[in-house]
Amino acid sequence: MARPRRYGSDAERQAAYRERLRLQSSPAPVEEFPPEEDFSPRVNVPQISEADYVEREVEITRRQIAGGLKDPDGKRLERAKSYATWRYRGFVAGEVEWL
Repeated sequence: MARPRRYGSDAERQAAYRERLRLQSSPAPVEEFPPEEDFSPRVNVPQISEADYVEREVEITRRQIAGGLKDPDGKRLERAKSYATWRYRGFVAGEVEWL
């Protein structure tokens, strides 16, 4: 570890100390940048219809249940259909980023 800097006099040491305090207390200049992203609401145009999307998601869930996914209350397909509908409509409204 390096030795502390030595000053020729107490006045030099005190001046260096005050300079360090001044540099620490002055805030750094802040650059303002224009926003890169447009935050206006957007409407997405899906490549698939709502009915096709919901059916695809329900079919995936059916295959998962057939493969051993638990469905203790027998309502997993209903929940999958409800969630897929909500997600599709959210995507069209611009609330959900992708399907």
